[in-house]
Amino acid sequence: MEINIRNLSNLLNTTGFINVDKMESNKTSVNTEVHYPSDNQFLFSDITNKLPKLHILYKAEEEKGMKEKWVLFSDPFKENMYIIFLESDMFGVTDYITAEVYDSLEIFYTRLLKELKKEPGVMKRKEKMSIKNLISIFF
Repeated sequence: MEINIRNLSNLLNTTGFINVDKMESNKTSVNTEVHYPSDNQFLFSDITNKLPKLHILYKAEEEKGMKEKWVLFSDPFKENMYIIFLESDMFGVTDYITAEVYDSLEIFYTRLLKELKKEPGVMKRKEKMSIKNLISIFF
């Protein structure tokens, strides 16, 4: 798990606006949750522009775009399995990243599938990966 976290930290460090030295983590029975603060605010699109190899599971919004949530994930390779959650109450502007890091391919896939199938509540998904496309990334 430590190698996965280090790989994610190295990747986020390349953005130039995530402070990986202030990262906090919480190990659970199935993954490690990590929180990366930023010294400055940034747009969700800054992440996808700087890290174009991440897959977008979905983008959701409510209140005419004021609240947004994006869920991104890595290619499923050993020592490189993580889900990034971006959440904002200010039109896609945030100052932190939350992620879940995985060691198990099966648990990683199951978590993504569960997140994809989860009801968005009051938020509306404006972009969503199909289950077929998710499966094709894994198999």
